[in-house]
Amino acid sequence: MRVASSTRRRVTGKTKKMKPFRKEKVASLIRRVIGEAILHQLTDPRIELLTTVSRVEVTSDLQIARIYLNVPGGDAVERRTMSAIESARGLLQRVVAANLTMRHCPQLVFAIDELNKRAMSTLELIEANRREREAVHGADEHADSETGDETDIAADSTEPAVADDGEENRNPDVSGEA
Repeated sequence: MRVASSTRRRVTGKTKKMKPFRKEKVASLIRRVIGEAILHQLTDPRIELLTTVSRVEVTSDLQIARIYLNVPGGDAVERRTMSAIESARGLLQRVVAANLTMRHCPQLVFAIDELNKRAMSTLELIEANRREREAVHGADEHADSETGDETDIAADSTEPAVADDGEENRNPDVSGEA
């Protein structure tokens, strides 16, 4: 009795594995093609001009491609742009299929890149903190310059520190004396 080759593969556990770089290659190609199509082929006025494809994730079976978009502007602009992109999904699917040399084209799923939004809000918080620190330190320096009080930090200088009673406090490691 002969066993079908597909059954033989299943029984022996030997299945053909996809090359490890193929997913990344397909994702990179989809990212480039979708980015160019949004920029040059879609003429819908609802699409924000600076909409970019930030990343593409492809499932391991290459059936679904999640395309993350970066849309500048508020929530209303994002909703309007995503509505236009969803309306043009069929066209974008055909453009991707024409550029891929695969038997099946992955189904395109579009989403707003929340990762990028969180990174931008973190950067804004850091910038606000920096401005606040400058304002506080700037006010301290302004008060010091008015009183004429300029303090030097002895730990930063290579010279020995001077105590309040006028005697020098020498660090044996710094001065070389034991």
